[in-house]
Amino acid sequence: MPLVRGPVLRGGGTMRPRDALARGGPAMKLPRPLLLCLVLAACAPAYPPHPPVPPIPAENVPAPPRSRTTLIWQPGHYDWDGRAYLWISGRWVERAGHGVLWQDGYWEESGRGPVWVPAHWM
Repeated sequence: MPLVRGPVLRGGGTMRPRDALARGGPAMKLPRPLLLCLVLAACAPAYPPHPPVPPIPAENVPAPPRSRTTLIWQPGHYDWDGRAYLWISGRWVERAGHGVLWQDGYWEESGRGPVWVPAHWM
């Protein structure tokens, strides 16, 4: 059998590279931070990226209908149904119970991947 270069043994011989790996030789020693990063990266779930929210189209705001209560315009907005964005047209709603600022829907990162936060009054 031909002699393969490798780590020198105490008896003066050499060790084949695969033997060095089996015995935890120099080829097996990785810095602990690197090893930790590799292990954690392999455990992290890979979430598919969500599609970007389409641009909000311009809306024509109609005159408010006659009402005994104060109405405010709720802008049209996109909602996510788990597969695609759906356009919800704007409409007049009663002012009572609503905040003064409108927040369009957006994606928020969580420990379980991106989560859709629907449009809402703030």
